[in-house]
Amino acid sequence: LPTVRFLALGDWGTGAPEQRQVAAALAGRAKADSTQFVMSVGDNFYGYLESADDPQWANYFENVYTDTLKREWYT
Repeated sequence: LPTVRFLALGDWGTGAPEQRQVAAALAGRAKADSTQFVMSVGDNFYGYLESADDPQWANYFENVYTDTLKREWYT
């Protein structure tokens, strides 16, 4: 049987330094394990998110998970 390797995360935070530390650890694990994709399980943003242009999108996601964004994400 083929092996499927992926990361799963949720409740990812508000851009705090600890979130960036976790993101760096995930990126290291993704590289070491050659993960194929990332699964987001929810509670990703706190409060209302207007759209993908909302600053929260960049501040709490794009600017934090830069290395893991090189893979497909499924939510």
